[in-house]
Amino acid sequence: MVARSLEEVKRLYDGKAVLDIREEDAFFWVVLKTHVEKVKKVLSLDFVSKILINLGFPKRIVYNLPNTQKTESIKEIASIIPNKSLILTGPAGTGKTHAVVYAIANALRYHRVANPLYISVPAIEDFKAIRAQYRHADLIVLDDINRALRDFHLDMAKEIIYYCYNEVKSVVIISNLTPNDLMGLLQDEPILSRLREMCKVKKLQGKDLRLQKV
Repeated sequence: MVARSLEEVKRLYDGKAVLDIREEDAFFWVVLKTHVEKVKKVLSLDFVSKILINLGFPKRIVYNLPNTQKTESIKEIASIIPNKSLILTGPAGTGKTHAVVYAIANALRYHRVANPLYISVPAIEDFKAIRAQYRHADLIVLDDINRALRDFHLDMAKEIIYYCYNEVKSVVIISNLTPNDLMGLLQDEPILSRLREMCKVKKLQGKDLRLQKV
């Protein structure tokens, strides 16, 4: 059960013997005569932004979430995440990572994910730390999979994809490559078969939004 406000909780429990309702950052505690029930609270975007920053999501994108234009593409991506894994492709600067972070923020607000993990694949340095982190995540973003990756970065990405498949967890793969080129880069038929089963594929079109701001 999820509620947006104290007033909504009161309406949900109208007619029941409620002794008290206590509000915390993420929950309402409803004290009844015989027991206590927890109602999840729709989180504010400001609160969720702080969570994402603490989890290592890109600050530039997180700070800009309030300015997100709710395009049809962003709405579609938000409807996919976290219900299904996603491969998101498209030219540089078309807002792929922003759309994914917005969708995850939306999922966090409504408690559809609890511990998302963002990984910029080319920036991986501490492989041991990444392995410790991804095993506790319920949704993993693999950003910027490209042809310039070193073999050990690609191997880590594949390891995480196998893990998500076996543990039935969501993975979001972001790449500037076309879907066919991405599949060619990953090469191994077993992993390609799993990706075809797990993922919806979407391509973002458009001009480089970064250049338009200059």
